[in-house]
Amino acid sequence: MASPLGLALLAVAASESMDAMRVAVLEHRGQKRATAFETMSANLEIYDLQIQEAAQRGAKLLVTPEDGLTSFVGNQRALWWDYAASLPEPGQAEAQLPCIEASVWWPLRRLSCMALRHQVALVASLIDMKDCTEEPEFPGCDSSRDGWLLLNTAVVLDRDGRLLQKYHKANLWFEAALDESKECSPKTFSISGFEEVPFGIFICADLIHAWPPLELVTKGIRHFVMPLSWTNEMAQMQPLGWQQAWSHQMQAVLLAANTRSSSCSGSGIYVQGEAKAVAYDLEAQADQLLVTEVPLRLVEPAASPIGCPTSSDTRLLPVDEGSKWKSFQLDMTPGDHSSTLCSAATCCHVSYRSRRQGEGYVLAVLNGLDISPEVAPWAAEACAVLPCQSSSDCLTYPSEALRQHSAKWFGEFESLEMEANFSTTQEVFPQVLATSQRLLSPRAWHLHRGARSGAETTLRLALNGSAVEELVSLQLYGRPYSRDSDIQQHCHCGPKVEGVLV
Repeated sequence: MASPLGLALLAVAASESMDAMRVAVLEHRGQKRATAFETMSANLEIYDLQIQEAAQRGAKLLVTPEDGLTSFVGNQRALWWDYAASLPEPGQAEAQLPCIEASVWWPLRRLSCMALRHQVALVASLIDMKDCTEEPEFPGCDSSRDGWLLLNTAVVLDRDGRLLQKYHKANLWFEAALDESKECSPKTFSISGFEEVPFGIFICADLIHAWPPLELVTKGIRHFVMPLSWTNEMAQMQPLGWQQAWSHQMQAVLLAANTRSSSCSGSGIYVQGEAKAVAYDLEAQADQLLVTEVPLRLVEPAASPIGCPTSSDTRLLPVDEGSKWKSFQLDMTPGDHSSTLCSAATCCHVSYRSRRQGEGYVLAVLNGLDISPEVAPWAAEACAVLPCQSSSDCLTYPSEALRQHSAKWFGEFESLEMEANFSTTQEVFPQVLATSQRLLSPRAWHLHRGARSGAETTLRLALNGSAVEELVSLQLYGRPYSRDSDIQQHCHCGPKVEGVLV
């Protein structure tokens, strides 16, 4: 009699080679209960229903959010122990079919059984625990605070229930209780029936860093999964804008699954910058499942994505300088206007025609470090047009005002063109958000890269017609990765020669 694993392998062995695959992303509102067991059990019950629906709608791969099973437990390390366990390594005997292995931690067993039962590959978030007394050579153990590592982990279960891959998050964000991964080996996987298409994995804040995302791009990976728990408070760090911009700039497929709450929403499935399916709702209580088809063979971009940074400008910015954002209130009286604002060598110029004044917009510029509480600052140059009343903090996203009034409450444009002069070679992410976080197709706006003088670069982003009438915000956000501090570059993207990125 064939084993359960043998039967599962036979069930998916027939080749499903084709040009497209149906995939799914779940934006999930995490359930909190009195204990870790009750919390994870409640969320697993929801996952089981959602993966069943995804299977019924033809999905072969489902991505779920960061913290989706545990919810965010807090910043006290003691609170996380009950949510963590030592997870098997892909390839070990226990990883062949965790569903039937009594020694495997029960949440991973249940995830494996779900994937096997519904024949859907599953990406989920767990906490992997490493005992440094047993594995003293494991990366990061030499600096462990208590002899253990607690690692924010994305696990991948194949359609036959096997543990295919696990990835430990490299760039933490407001996660003082957990440990940053020091493993400098990017992770990929391919699911049964679609072995010719490798997917890269990263988690949430990894998206804004060079490693591991750009390392994977450099290696030729074009399909990605990203669990995230990315909040909506920061105007310049809106999750949907960043997801779309990254997919556009890297000419990649991106499956991004965010958590859902009153302060956290924004998930999507993107193909080379086109939003094929999007979830965004800061009020909704119910989960939202996105299912759509993505191509397995992508149109080759006119220009190759930048990949790992190649700039010779490796001057690290002093961490104690803090944020260098400046802002200037735009004149929104009806008519034609222009404004220029500079910060050091970064200059932003906007030319626009206003239809109605409203509560106001600002032109904002950054040259130096962007910051968030309890996160190591990262190097950035940016130009942005943001909705903001004159008495407000313009880097706080006005979610409530947009819910109540829509973007037109802040004012209305008839046309808008932004020109940004950046001082060093870098990757620049164009982001355009419209009413209710509707993402405009890159075909609706026009990005022109001007002549380069040395390391300086000029970019122009123009909007008109319906693309500008419901504008919420617009920004060109540059990341000079090579100028990040050593804290942000503990895993270097690309080869190193004598301590310098090349």
